[in-house]
Amino acid sequence: MTVNVNRTFTELRSLKGKIPKRTYQSIKGQILSGNVEGANIGIYRIKRELEKEAAGYENSGRK
Repeated sequence: MTVNVNRTFTELRSLKGKIPKRTYQSIKGQILSGNVEGANIGIYRIKRELEKEAAGYENSGRK
């Protein structure tokens, strides 16, 4: 379980500048309280949303 916690913290830190501070603190609190599975779900959802935004901007320069 320790490896899973460390990996989850690493993933969360990689998203730190891209997500609101409140969201970061909430997911960090989940990890520290032992709800690593819930934190992983939240991180997955955030990554999915960021990918959608990136894909949306991909074609914005073409006219």
